[in-house]
Amino acid sequence: KGEWSSEGCGVVKSYARGTTCGCNHLTNFALLMDIYGEGSRLSDLDRKILSIISYIGCGISLLALILT
Repeated sequence: KGEWSSEGCGVVKSYARGTTCGCNHLTNFALLMDIYGEGSRLSDLDRKILSIISYIGCGISLLALILT
């Protein structure tokens, strides 16, 4: 537990700018990446604001999940 599992998933095709994966089950798949390095251009204030927005969004999602 606590690790990424590749069970039931595999690479369909790899491209120069990305990879397409396929899975045989329904699960939430999420991956956050900064492949262009844009995040390094953000000021400390912008990073803090984005972090707060992310926490608020996760909190709202969790609340909605609990209520359903």
